[in-house]
Amino acid sequence: MPAPETPSSQGPGASGVIAAAPAAGRAAAEPERSRPASRRRARRGAGWAWRGAGWAWAAAFAAAAVVLFVCYLRLSRTQPVVSDGASNALQAWDMLHGNWLLRGWTVSDVSFYTTELPEYVAVGRCAA
Repeated sequence: MPAPETPSSQGPGASGVIAAAPAAGRAAAEPERSRPASRRRARRGAGWAWRGAGWAWAAAFAAAAVVLFVCYLRLSRTQPVVSDGASNALQAWDMLHGNWLLRGWTVSDVSFYTTELPEYVAVGRCAA
């Protein structure tokens, strides 16, 4: 005849008592209390670590933006300032004031009539 099982022979933490399952509404309302206190603290601390990482990403992004701005500014100072785009701006201004076909203008062989001039007209309308 086999020996009856004792709580110690059923494995670690096993007892001969069967615990009743909590009601469904009660388990959903109190999820934090079913965990040990050490896990609750670790979980709450993880949120702060995540927020700190978010601030680190934002600071790194801002620093990268400042560095890129300085690099692009230095790069733009390597070219002289010329009036190549001035005729396009004047043509757009004339189109904005009613001369849609640019009568009286001598345009270059590269036409910006369908690409840049409508954008300049829109910017001039919004800015003015």
